[in-house]
Amino acid sequence: MAYRDFDLKMAIQKFALFEIRDTGVFADVAPREPSAFLRVWLDTFAPVVLGANSEKARSEFIVAPMPAETKLQVGASVNALSGVTFEVDKGKGWPAFATS
Repeated sequence: MAYRDFDLKMAIQKFALFEIRDTGVFADVAPREPSAFLRVWLDTFAPVVLGANSEKARSEFIVAPMPAETKLQVGASVNALSGVTFEVDKGKGWPAFATS
């Protein structure tokens, strides 16, 4: 089973979990302004990528720059990784993480 086929609803049912949505986990995190580089990058590539309607292109040109920007702003406490495949372990019914 692919990770995309394993959703929160399935996990809640399978493992008798419950969901708490109003936690305020990021309440104390101050917003950050994107760098000039990220602004130029998104201004340049987002219109092209959105017009192409390709999930791979959106991932590479819109999504991937976000954790990279975070790494640049925050430093060593954050890692930006690409190429990580998340697959559900069929035997255990829980996500197993593997690199591709």
